[in-house]
Order: sequence, then structure tokens, then C-alpha cells
Amino acid sequence: MKILIKELVGHPQCISFALTPAELELSDETIEFQAPVNITLRVSTLGEKQVMAEGNADTTINTQCVRCLEPLEMLLSAEIHARYEDDKNLLSPESQLLGTEDELLAYFDGESIDPVPQIREALMLELPSLPLCTKDCHGLCPICGANLNNAPCGCAPAPEAPTAPAAPAWKEALKKIKLEE
Repeated sequence: MKILIKELVGHPQCISFALTPAELELSDETIEFQAPVNITLRVSTLGEKQVMAEGNADTTINTQCVRCLEPLEMLLSAEIHARYEDDKNLLSPESQLLGTEDELLAYFDGESIDPVPQIREALMLELPSLPLCTKDCHGLCPICGANLNNAPCGCAPAPEAPTAPAAPAWKEALKKIKLEE
């Protein structure tokens, strides 16, 4: 997807569009992207060699709860803050790390920008690392595997972990020894 810069000079534009997960090359081992990604961007020029794109991207993802393993559908939303500069130095691998915590920095050729890589990166950064169906999910019984959100399973509670034994007397005595320099 290309956005022509000559159409933006002096006239910031709000652009709304949808892309498929395949067009954004979204993939993750534990998350399924099926719904289109709805994107709204406000694109404006910042002088002759800079373009700013800000907005958000929303989609629905399918995954599973990490505690009870039940299927889970959830909204994935990401804010996009990208600045594009017409500077060939930004093509080097080292410069890919430039930008700020809140803003991605990318190269553009002076004619058009392609926001797809920045949209993909913003979405991937928002993927939940440990998705839960509810904050108080009880998970699975470690003994029989029953979903404890549905009902208690009747298994005996797991014994508490033993406490660490007290240090032997000789260890305590060594701690009291002071060596002279």
C-alpha cells in the first residue's frame, strides 16, 4: 500500500482502510489472525523531507487462555506513531534501531510512503504474552486436568512445598568469621 506524498503537501489527510492479515504478513505460533485489520491514519508532511503518520489499527484475534486452555477471542488494538524521512542513511541495518519509544522512524523515497511495516510492528508489539479468559481464571487441576472455572474437581489439594531447612550451625559460624587484611 502506497500513500503519495504530493497529495499531502499542505493538506493533512485522514485515511481509513482495511488490510487482511496476509497483506500485513501477520503471524504468530499461538495466535490466529482471521479478521481484517481496520486502520485509521492521519498523515501529514513535516517539511520537505519528513512525513508523520499517526493513528490506530484494530482487529480480532483467536488464541487460548494460558491457564484453562479454553478458546479465546479478543480485540487487538495498536496505536501507530511513525515518522518517515527522505534520508538514505536510514536504509542501513544500524538505523533500523532509530526512533523513540513512542515513534517508529523509517525511510521514504520522497514520493510515497508504505505504512504496512510500521502497522505490522505496532500490532505485533501489542500481542498479549499471556492471554487470559478472565483475570481470575482458576486454570486446570494439576492432578486430573479438569477446568476449575466450571466446578471444583474433588481432587485432594496439593501439599504445600516444604520450607527450606535451617542452615547448619557450621554455616552460621563461618558467617561470623572476619578475615584480617
